[in-house]
Amino acid sequence: MSPGLCARDDEVLDAQRAFRALLAGLARPGTVARLPAALPVPSGVDGRLAQIGQVLLDREVTFATTGTGPLARHVAALTGSRWVDAASADYLLAGGERPLAELAALPAGTPEFPEAGATAILSVGRLLAPSGDAGTGLTLAFTGPGIASEARVRIEGLHPENLDTFVRRNVDYPLGIDLFLVTPSGDVVGLPRTVRVSRLGPV
Repeated sequence: MSPGLCARDDEVLDAQRAFRALLAGLARPGTVARLPAALPVPSGVDGRLAQIGQVLLDREVTFATTGTGPLARHVAALTGSRWVDAASADYLLAGGERPLAELAALPAGTPEFPEAGATAILSVGRLLAPSGDAGTGLTLAFTGPGIASEARVRIEGLHPENLDTFVRRNVDYPLGIDLFLVTPSGDVVGLPRTVRVSRLGPV
């Protein structure tokens, strides 16, 4: 640690780095960014979901999780944000490995206020560059604003139904939801509602 730099300063700098990584992810969909190291969390709490929650949430917004377990309690205490049902939430924090009814319930905005659409943050196993073999997971191609031609990534640990729900929620653009996928190692991909998704490989 540099002289005069306390732990609290480190936390602020890391939060700023994490916020920039998330912004870069949305600006360049399908490009893998890297979050700084996550802070320790209580047992049963996904550290990366808590990290992104700490960066994006505050007392002015609401969030949903899959139940009111340790993650919900930790994020509420950490951010001052209020836990609500998914249908009323600004953000969803959840594991992406199983189908999520909450993803289908999130607000998609209104014609008058499309920006009121929610953002989902889902944890996945790994985000990889597509290899010669199909590997495991979903191999996806992304096109749209912020992508020069096409971006490709292989996602392990994302249930295909959640991908289908994300695509379906965004067919009525500008209504829709935005999505972040984050791994335990801190790799993160941002998928705004403007992105177009093609599936290239099987589960």
